[in-house]
Amino acid sequence: MTAKIRARHALPPLILLFLVGCGGGGGSGSQEPPGYTLGGTLTGLTSGNSVVLASGTNSVTVSANGAFTLSGTVSSGSSYAVTVTSQPVGQTCTATEASGVASANITNISVSCVTNSYSVGGTISGLPTGSSITLANNGTNSTAFANNGPYVFSSKTNHGENYSVTVTAPPKNYECSIENGAGTARGTVSNANVTCNFIEPFSATAIQLPDLRAKYDSLCGDDVVVRVSLANMSKHTTGKKDFVVVMFCIINPVGAKLTKTVPTKNGMVVFRQRADGSFYDATSEIFGVEMVDIDGALGEEYMAVYDMNGDGYDEVVFSPTGEDGRLLLNDDPNTWNNKQTVFLTSLGGGRYKLEKLGTPSYGSRNDLVDNQFGSKDIITSVIGYGGKAEAWRFSSTAGWQITSDYDSLGNSLQGLFFPRVTANSGTSSHIYATSTSLRLYSSASPGSWIRQSDWAFSTTFEAQFVSWNTQVGTLPITRIDGKDYGFLAFNSPCAFRRTTSEQPLALYSVPASEVVGGYNGQLLRESSSDFKPRILLLGFSITGGALAPADLRLKNEITDKMPLRFDCPDINNDGYQDVVISTWGPDAKPIVYLNTAGTGLSSVNLSSFPKGSTSFRGNTTILGDVDGGGIPDLIVYPLNGMQNKPTKVQFEVYKGKRLLDTADLNK
Repeated sequence: MTAKIRARHALPPLILLFLVGCGGGGGSGSQEPPGYTLGGTLTGLTSGNSVVLASGTNSVTVSANGAFTLSGTVSSGSSYAVTVTSQPVGQTCTATEASGVASANITNISVSCVTNSYSVGGTISGLPTGSSITLANNGTNSTAFANNGPYVFSSKTNHGENYSVTVTAPPKNYECSIENGAGTARGTVSNANVTCNFIEPFSATAIQLPDLRAKYDSLCGDDVVVRVSLANMSKHTTGKKDFVVVMFCIINPVGAKLTKTVPTKNGMVVFRQRADGSFYDATSEIFGVEMVDIDGALGEEYMAVYDMNGDGYDEVVFSPTGEDGRLLLNDDPNTWNNKQTVFLTSLGGGRYKLEKLGTPSYGSRNDLVDNQFGSKDIITSVIGYGGKAEAWRFSSTAGWQITSDYDSLGNSLQGLFFPRVTANSGTSSHIYATSTSLRLYSSASPGSWIRQSDWAFSTTFEAQFVSWNTQVGTLPITRIDGKDYGFLAFNSPCAFRRTTSEQPLALYSVPASEVVGGYNGQLLRESSSDFKPRILLLGFSITGGALAPADLRLKNEITDKMPLRFDCPDINNDGYQDVVISTWGPDAKPIVYLNTAGTGLSSVNLSSFPKGSTSFRGNTTILGDVDGGGIPDLIVYPLNGMQNKPTKVQFEVYKGKRLLDTADLNK
């Protein structure tokens, strides 16, 4: 029974084969094709950064270099395209071998990351026409730019690195500042803006010297007259200078008798400079008194300043006079205005002694002269009244002594002595000047002076003339370059070289009065509108032992000022001597002629110099390197007193910011 039943339930072979072919026997549908992964290698990613890669819905965030695999798979035969969907900070990543049709696992996708770099630049403004500015980034990529407007460096700065734009070569006489010039590059830098401004030769704000109000009031208040000189009285080794200030009183003539019991009110003080550039009144520590009595007034600005004993402190010599505006009566000896020369001699250690030496004289200027010992002698000049010009020499053993090396000049001692020609020689040429003539001397050996030639202004006209005190007479009129002048007077001289190779000229500042409209036979009156005050600059060469006028090739000559001090320094350190004329009067400024490489003398525009205090009456100036910085500073002080009743009396120093040059010339 059982066997029958089993037989009856067994399927025929054909039906069984059919069932198997149709998936019978337990299957659930057709088989899916295989899925493949997408991956590759990442390089160049910086530490701490990450990049997001994706292909369709499959993606991966990769935070380290090396192998990577996107999430999910792609079916066999399906297309894929892996892209960077999120770049790392400060980098740019690029995928290659990143697309295709999947037929197996993909492992050759290459993703390479590089750090971003950005251009650095900005805008330039204020650059003068025809000039350029050189900028650098991080001290490299130094580039010259010649135009205002946008600029950009050729080299770029990587993301996250610092940039620093600096000016390595500004345009001449300009200072340039940079706004937003430094930072960290996180994108294109286009705001490192450069602004250039013209540098004025002097600071606009003055350094104030110590207050002299108490000393002014102890003399004659706001009517104090001043003479000033620079000197090293502190053993400065950095070129700094101190101030020697002589104050005295001028009294309106009232016929008061000048006697020894009524001396000229005066006082000298010294301002020393500290290391930080400030000044203090050092008179008491140098001389032991608050003000030093020099026994008179000073007629001229010229003090002789030189370190005679080689101890690092300058000696200072000046010649006072007793004239202070009071009239001498008929029975007064004219020698009562004569005073001895004052010598300030270093004792070492910052102390000085004051000596009054020589023949009492009506003092004028004091000049340094090269001697045959490699040092300097001092010639004191006088103005008549029975005085005597003298030649002084210093020795460490005997102190100040009169030397006989100039005795053969006789009464022609004072004037211009030319500098030594060789290191082991003294001066060998000398010009003595009267008001209208010059006298040339030469010396073949010390003490032997020979008169060689004379030169004088020629008189073009003899004009009828009325003086200030109504006296009638004649006045010589000289025509120079088509203009007529009276009252010509050779004044301050200097030895001047136009080039480093030529022989020096004798250069003179000549005060004169120009006849307004020229002389046409009219009667001329002094102190009237018939005349205009003028400064003439005249040069003379020495050829074959004779003096001859020299062409100075003056450009834009300034003649309508009142001269006071005259020097021929190399004011702009270019190797050529220049000319500086200190003037005096309301808002007085110096007249400066720059020697343009030996081609001529051109005047500097007066606007280059700041004005002094409005409290100064009849101010004047000195150009000199006060702070030792190698650039002349401008000293302004009241020559003839104060006005507007200021509570303080402080002289002014305007610091030099740059050297004068052709940009400052009158055009």
